[in-house]
Amino acid sequence: AGLDELRALERRLAAGNGLPLRDHVELNGRFHEALIALAGNRLLATLYDAIRIRLLGMWIKRGQGEWRRRLGGDAAEHRAIVAALAARDPGAARAAVARHIDRSLADALADLSARAAAPPATPSVVTQTKNRRRKR
Repeated sequence: AGLDELRALERRLAAGNGLPLRDHVELNGRFHEALIALAGNRLLATLYDAIRIRLLGMWIKRGQGEWRRRLGGDAAEHRAIVAALAARDPGAARAAVARHIDRSLADALADLSARAAAPPATPSVVTQTKNRRRKR
């Protein structure tokens, strides 16, 4: 993965306001994978591969109602990362990545707190129907 690929993914993400969640998650994952590959750090790649599936599941679960609201911030952060890399400015790249990680973590923690404070969800009609069938 090169800088051109990363830039193309960043632009597609920034333009993808109308994408369904599944498509956005896939494209966002490809952006992060390209960024990791561009770093050329095998330890980072190994760590990312080890947590990628867990991150994806948590991201989808925690952000189902909030993800669209965060698109503008994500796009600006991704743009800053790509710009710093294009400028070959490691300090700016580190700072841009740190801002992205810090904001993502803050959002995740806020979502988890909100979820913990929310009343338990009512079982869906499908779940209720399956439970009735099992009792028969």
